[in-house]
Amino acid sequence: MIRLLVLAFLALPGVTAQAAEPLAATYQLTMRGAGTSHHAQFLLLRSDDVVEVHDEHTGVIERWEREAGGRLFYQRIFPDAQKVIEFQPPDLRSAQVTDDWDVVRTVTGTPVLDQLEPWGNRRMAGHRAAVYRGTLDGVSTKLGWIAELQLPARVERRLGDDRQELRLTALEQGEAAAMRFTTREQLQAYESIDFADLGDRHGDPFVDRVMNHGGLQLHTH
Repeated sequence: MIRLLVLAFLALPGVTAQAAEPLAATYQLTMRGAGTSHHAQFLLLRSDDVVEVHDEHTGVIERWEREAGGRLFYQRIFPDAQKVIEFQPPDLRSAQVTDDWDVVRTVTGTPVLDQLEPWGNRRMAGHRAAVYRGTLDGVSTKLGWIAELQLPARVERRLGDDRQELRLTALEQGEAAAMRFTTREQLQAYESIDFADLGDRHGDPFVDRVMNHGGLQLHTH
């Protein structure tokens, strides 16, 4: 399974966004290089304390939830199998899943803006976006940033023949976005498996699939 690159596209720290109504952002990821191309689509759902990323191709959902004290809990949801793999905070570290809430919420994070040169403004995805250009870690980068949403409208990266583009294609806010989150009732209906127990479930076809065929390719730092 392809890594869900929406949240790991730049893997840079972000900033805390102000409280806002629920948001649903659809992103198209295009990767080209050496005569090949690949396209993927992801749905990012965000509320004050929950972020979900839906892989539109596989149906797999990544879900982060923040407690009042700031601890993050992560779930990998498989609706087709009606199963959920649960990760406790120590599991995030051992699995190298990001536990930075700001990165989770803002996709790229605003500190990256300080490393790029302002290049004016333009309309992107129906919003005013500030455009930035420059080089990050040797990669030519162009970023369109929607400040009011704390989200990128577009990220373009080029290194040699390799091209990557992450583009915001649709946006919903308010009640329409809130209705798209996985509900508590759905989660309670699924079988819950603790990440720490996966190694003890030898012979389980589901565990074999996620362990050996890409189902646990996780967001890393």
